[in-house]
Amino acid sequence: SVGLDIHIRELRVHLLYVVLSTANMGAFTELANSRFFFLAKLLLVVMLGFDCVMLYKESMELRQRVDTYFTDVWNVLDLGYILNDIVGNLFRAYYLHETIISKGCLSIASIFMWLHLLYFLRAFEATGPLVSMIMRILADMRPFLVIVLISLAGFSQAFWVLAHDDTYEGSESTEGNIGQFSTMRNSAVYSYAFMLGVRVARLVVLVLHVF
Repeated sequence: SVGLDIHIRELRVHLLYVVLSTANMGAFTELANSRFFFLAKLLLVVMLGFDCVMLYKESMELRQRVDTYFTDVWNVLDLGYILNDIVGNLFRAYYLHETIISKGCLSIASIFMWLHLLYFLRAFEATGPLVSMIMRILADMRPFLVIVLISLAGFSQAFWVLAHDDTYEGSESTEGNIGQFSTMRNSAVYSYAFMLGVRVARLVVLVLHVF
């Protein structure tokens, strides 16, 4: 049908975007530090141009249905990977090396970009029901995720309070197990790791150090 043909054409465009973006993310640092640094700039120009085309397409869709645009999770994914890719590549273009902002933005863009492939898989008989099932499960998990985030925030803050200074005897606030919780960011990351069961023994070491 005409609708399926259009869908497949859009899938091919997105796959081209994924390939170019993956090449850009993976090869930039090596190319920028070599005699072929102009290729790194060329990749940035190509990706930023591609991003601008995709952003224009999304802006046109936003104009047509401004009231319902953000209620569709696929539209949020679209804007998410496009805007993060633009910001990340602009920082790369300005500094000509990786920064914490470029890494952060491009990592988010990678996740959203690959997840958006699920949108195209919905049109096929073999994968459509599976994608729909995953989306329903994620929708049902929202209350659970809220509880998890609240618990994570509480434990992250608690561990940071215990470890962010050296007011107690034997503190190692900048290294070792205590140092993992010396900032709110580190505390959130390691608390999340412990929640997943990663290096649980280190949590015991932290408690022993504190008490």
